[in-house]
Amino acid sequence: VNTARGGVCPYGCVLLVDRALQPIFHVVPLPSQMDRSLVLAYLLLPGGAELTVCTVHLESLGTQPTRERQLRTISRALDPAGGPAVVTGDFNFDSRRNWSARYETAQDGVSAPGSHTAAADSDQGDPSHSSASGGSACSRPVEDGPELHNDCLAEILPGWFDLWPTVRPDELGFTFDSAINTNAALGTRRAVAAKYEQMRYDRILMAPALRPKLGGATIELVGVEEDP
Repeated sequence: VNTARGGVCPYGCVLLVDRALQPIFHVVPLPSQMDRSLVLAYLLLPGGAELTVCTVHLESLGTQPTRERQLRTISRALDPAGGPAVVTGDFNFDSRRNWSARYETAQDGVSAPGSHTAAADSDQGDPSHSSASGGSACSRPVEDGPELHNDCLAEILPGWFDLWPTVRPDELGFTFDSAINTNAALGTRRAVAAKYEQMRYDRILMAPALRPKLGGATIELVGVEEDP
């Protein structure tokens, strides 16, 4: 599901929904140089409650201003009355630290609570994080600046909460993890030496109206064990 060009060509996200939820799909084009868009499904839950679920892959590479513009477009596309909604996908920024090629542990670049990180790295020597000229469209962002990129969420989606730290506050929940994923360690060019990278790029954000309804909600990482 993507743009008027159809399917996921040249790029897009797919949202699979049980037909029993009577989904109505909608695609919102995002400001992007990488053909990114938001895929929404308006759902009717058992009992008659309505829920909006959407998925997105925010802009890759050193493009935090574009990601913020995309998030503002997403915010406008959601129910302005603040109804129940979920935004999922690859945000291309972590909740604790900005990307840097110099990190060696999970705590590098993490500032004290209430402060910002200045650990973003301008060194683009790591081929797996190279710029658009000669790099991969799947590379991770490389940027300078003292602001934690994640801080934009509080301003653009006020009151929304990140499900992973809400349900599992004592676990870091890396979704890009070179410690257990050899492909992530090698990056996009197999000829280079393995690199360290542990970041939680992929998120499930929930609207404030859903917090009282969490109940016994659970969340877990899948595919973390190598196939025998």
